Amino acid sequence: MVPKKDTLQGFIYAYLSSWTGQSLVSKDNYGATVKHIEPKHLQEIPIPDIPEDEKKSIHNQIKESYQMREKARDLLNKSKHLLYEKLGIEDLNTSVVSSKDLNFRLDASYHNPAVRKIVNQLEDTNFPIEKVGEVTDRVYIPPRFKRVYVEKEYGIPFLQGSHVPLLKPFDLQYLSKKAVKDIERWIIHDNWILVTCSGTIGRIMITPSHWDGWSATQHILRLICSENSDVHSGYLATFLKTPYGQEQIKAQVYGAVVDELTEDQMTEVQIPIPEYGIQKEIGSPIIKAYESKEKANTIEQQAVESLENILNKYRS
Repeated sequence: MVPKKDTLQGFIYAYLSSWTGQSLVSKDNYGATVKHIEPKHLQEIPIPDIPEDEKKSIHNQIKESYQMREKARDLLNKSKHLLYEKLGIEDLNTSVVSSKDLNFRLDASYHNPAVRKIVNQLEDTNFPIEKVGEVTDRVYIPPRFKRVYVEKEYGIPFLQGSHVPLLKPFDLQYLSKKAVKDIERWIIHDNWILVTCSGTIGRIMITPSHWDGWSATQHILRLICSENSDVHSGYLATFLKTPYGQEQIKAQVYGAVVDELTEDQMTEVQIPIPEYGIQKEIGSPIIKAYESKEKANTIEQQAVESLENILNKYRS
């Protein structure tokens, strides 16, 4: 959708994101397995003509939320560039694998030549090389369980693996606080590193403070670094998001149909450990980035809710 000149596109965005807008967008979808909509379906959606000052207020909130997301993106890039600079590592090159180095593994991903190059480059950084399992307090995947979903006011937000790479989690479901036994095993907390470990492997994020106390699927692996850990959580997350981390993670993957990653395999990923001050310098921006993204989501949600309240006022 390309807005006309001088259109308050933030207002249009908020309206289409609202309960009313979503109902109108989806009412003409078609397809038995994969749903579709066409441009003509959107062209016919009516837009409420509320007072200009209210439109501008909604527009400005949406604009602010996207400015915060741009800030988050810049902070993520800052962490990545600092890591390369401080560790003195460069782009990856490939090499061949000798049959003597098969290590009883015949799957191609395990023998990705980039992984061997990664280990060699990390050893050249002059920093100690440790395994993830040696520098974290805990690496774990909760067990499978029977999910009992309830209405929002009676439950705990439940994250799926597909939510990890998104700007904001859509279609959240809520786990029953009472019906799920020992629910604490699936609860996540502030500053934990989340890693998708089933299906699409290796998507990384840090739990923002707003998500403290949420629950998450067993398809998300947890890495926990306490204040006494040898590694800064932001530094570890930044490293794991780079090819130096991603290639090592994916080399461990197993599964014929659905890719899987275990806790033991995750603990084998190697990482250079510079002094904690350097780690903090690299890792602090990524933590701020995820907090900024969550603040952006809050501002956007407030804008949508304000618009819904305005629409309800005029309906009445």
